[in-house]
Amino acid sequence: MRQASGLRRIAQVPENKPIIRKLLYATLCMIFIPLSLFFAFWKGGLASKALGGDSPYLLTFSAVVAVVAVNIILCVYVVIAFSEETFDGATENKKGK
Repeated sequence: MRQASGLRRIAQVPENKPIIRKLLYATLCMIFIPLSLFFAFWKGGLASKALGGDSPYLLTFSAVVAVVAVNIILCVYVVIAFSEETFDGATENKKGK
């Protein structure tokens, strides 16, 4: 019988399933939220409402909003990753005390 290779073997470990799920959610958020915000601000008219319709910085403002969204998503993912429990059941904060 052939062993599962690579990602399938890693995904079969029960402790890895919630971690893989969080990584998948973060990845999907990193793709769809910044793109949605960029186009909502640029083509949807939110940037023109914020800056005025004749501003030359509409595209730049839309890009900055998307970059800020990426940074927020990354910060939230890092906080979630550091606050999850370790395999022995203790959190990192409880270990240090």
